[in-house]
Amino acid sequence: MRRSFVVGLALLCLCAAAGAQNLRIAVMDFTVESDNPQFKYLGKGFAELASVEVARLPGFTLVDRERRNALLEEQAFSLSGAAGTADSIAIGKLLTVDYLVVGTVLDMFGNLVVTFSVIKTDTGEVIGKLSAEGTPGEYKRIVREIGAGIAKMSGRETKVVVAKAPPVAPPVAKQAEVLSSFSAAVEALDRKDVKAAAANLELARRIDPTDPAVRFYLDKIAGGSSKFAVIPPVYYFLDNPATLGALTQDMAYFYVAGGGNGLFSNKPAGSSTPVYELDGLYGAAMPGALGIPGTYAVREIDARIFIGYALPLAPGLGVGAQVFFSRVENNVLRVDPFIDGSGWDGVNFYGTALSIGWTPASWLSVGISGTAGITDGNGNDFGAQMENYDPVFIYGGEIGIVDSSARGNLVASFIVGTNSDVVEFFDMDTIALDRAGAFQWPVYIDLSLAYGFNGLKDFVVLKFLTDVYGFDGPAPFMQLIPAFEHSLSKTLSTRLGAVVSMSPNETLDVGFGGTAGATMSLGRLEIDLSATVRQRPSRVTSEEIIPEALFSVGLRYRGLVIKNQ
Repeated sequence: MRRSFVVGLALLCLCAAAGAQNLRIAVMDFTVESDNPQFKYLGKGFAELASVEVARLPGFTLVDRERRNALLEEQAFSLSGAAGTADSIAIGKLLTVDYLVVGTVLDMFGNLVVTFSVIKTDTGEVIGKLSAEGTPGEYKRIVREIGAGIAKMSGRETKVVVAKAPPVAPPVAKQAEVLSSFSAAVEALDRKDVKAAAANLELARRIDPTDPAVRFYLDKIAGGSSKFAVIPPVYYFLDNPATLGALTQDMAYFYVAGGGNGLFSNKPAGSSTPVYELDGLYGAAMPGALGIPGTYAVREIDARIFIGYALPLAPGLGVGAQVFFSRVENNVLRVDPFIDGSGWDGVNFYGTALSIGWTPASWLSVGISGTAGITDGNGNDFGAQMENYDPVFIYGGEIGIVDSSARGNLVASFIVGTNSDVVEFFDMDTIALDRAGAFQWPVYIDLSLAYGFNGLKDFVVLKFLTDVYGFDGPAPFMQLIPAFEHSLSKTLSTRLGAVVSMSPNETLDVGFGGTAGATMSLGRLEIDLSATVRQRPSRVTSEEIIPEALFSVGLRYRGLVIKNQ
């Protein structure tokens, strides 16, 4: 397992190296030289159109407009116009970019001449200046020329792929209306007037539904990202560590999750404890110890608490720290005419996790997390007195990768982790922990794919989770979770999904269930509620499928100290 972790770390480093060559660029608003009121906001429009054009090219990472504005306004820098050498260097350091793009839109009797320059921010040197011209209805060609020019002046011209024109393009006059509406939408967003921005973008979309910048901005103001996640085992970071690279403000969180089979408990004959009676291999009709038919039942409880804080260190780089506590109780009971006894195993986990995430490219984030903690608890085998377990030091780690499309509507997430905890099951005949069959270094894998549509108001999510115990350990526990998520508003999203649990023993044991949840955003505070009812392999014996109900409540507060990075 340690070898697998080293291989995963090497893969993480290779992914990071692949994105290290990306150039970070910020496009400033172009100045407009025109008396025509219809051209008033074209400087903002062309800047954003050029940003979207360059962002789709390999080898570039663009600074988000909202983030750029917040940082520059905080330092009283102009958002547009030509920048002097000193200002270019200062802005470059503030935005941590390699190049600045500045430009001018000149109205020549209705014909537009767009002149743009690329400035190297470490020296303030203007490394190139080009121009493109045409009527407002030819803005798409102009934007493609701007993108190609920026790539050429920054040494990436060989990687430019010019977008093909749509089969049926709107008339030139209508294209000019798209440019005007889009530019007005950008200006409205700068004023925080989302309603006006949405109206202008919708007008532009109706005329030309193929424009990538219009689609990008519609998605941006519509919703955002999927909120669906599964609470991981307690010794892993709550979120994929790769997501820390996308932080622009700090965040504190508190999550509590718990459940068990208590809602499905009954009292088998001869038992005074509410437990769940098994009905599979160890059901009442099966002989147990001494070959006498009896009744086996289990009681399983799992409670987890996560408290953490994360912050951005620099654009594209974030760190997080987390403390955790968990209590897991597994109780097995046997009742028959000759034997009436139980075995108990209660384990506490508490410790901390440290994580770091990096976003080397707009489409890629990578992260790594390390965990250290202590386990202790108490338990007893059948016929033995309760004993306290000696504290044991545990450690482990995980690697995370997040890959997303340019529009953010398709996101893939991968997590693999392991730890030194020892997994033990009960020997059902003796009702004792099977310490000889204990397995160390279990592997946890989380694969997720989220596809957003309808302006990122709706998401279809598919998750695959598995706990693997090696070739000689018990059968792996696998879960397949398809889910649908819908944003009712900017403040509330809901989700509903199915849960299919699988454990390949001599035959494939399958259990079913469902999950539901909601996330509420109240300013900087986010509240997450989730409930799951499922069937899963028992922690007492992996050969039995038992029902379980799980509930979680989470709180996140963003912008405690760092409002925008």
